[in-house]
Amino acid sequence: MPTPKQSRDEQKRILIADDHAMFAETIGSFLRASLPKCQIATELSAESAFSECQRHHYELVLVDLDMGGGSGLNLIENLKSLPRCPPCMVVSMHNEAVWILRALKAGAKGFVAKDSPVQELLDGVRTMLTGNKFLSRTAAQTLAESAITTSNGKALHTTLTQREFEVLVQLAKGKPLKTIAYDLTLSAKTVAVHKYNIRKKTGLDSVVEIANYCREHGLHGSNPSDTSKVHAAPPAQVAPSSFTTQGYGQASLKRTAVRQAG
Repeated sequence: MPTPKQSRDEQKRILIADDHAMFAETIGSFLRASLPKCQIATELSAESAFSECQRHHYELVLVDLDMGGGSGLNLIENLKSLPRCPPCMVVSMHNEAVWILRALKAGAKGFVAKDSPVQELLDGVRTMLTGNKFLSRTAAQTLAESAITTSNGKALHTTLTQREFEVLVQLAKGKPLKTIAYDLTLSAKTVAVHKYNIRKKTGLDSVVEIANYCREHGLHGSNPSDTSKVHAAPPAQVAPSSFTTQGYGQASLKRTAVRQAG
């Protein structure tokens, strides 16, 4: 028989913001089965997820970093403008230290990689519904290992603003300014300004230099066809001690999505 605390947690609303429909629906089904009294909703873009949070209050939002209608990082930052800002937990394929730190800096209160065990996701959801923060064991270990190997000098990309960083990653993919502007819902002129600031702050003059830099520092998406040289990026700090961490289970989120869809 559930305790009063468990009942209150299960009656809360959770929004899944992920543009991979199969993954979003699979995780939604998993959470509905695990938390039968919890209300689960899904949105397939950052823009629609923000609109949904404007209409209804959610106790937790699960956010993918790469989505149509704006990035997950932008969504997390935009949600802070709401009168009642819902806590966000990132659920992403990008589990390098640089992305974890960017998510936490944007305002995320939790982080779970998509290749984590499904039980770890459930543990994170339950933890955050009680008002606490959560880092999966994988995320916490990534930050700790990266901090140990970090030199005293800061990586060039740590001097960039959030928008400049996003433009940097898009440039590394070889996208033209107009395409970047469309993907990030910015004007081409604004993207050009960000590109100028990136060059001024980092000294990276060409797209080739930017792509090489992103690949060397583990910034995902710089060259999707070549992942053999991707390494963990060196962050400037470790995970906050207030975050809860959990261990491993048997099935990963990705495997669960594929298995249930089959």
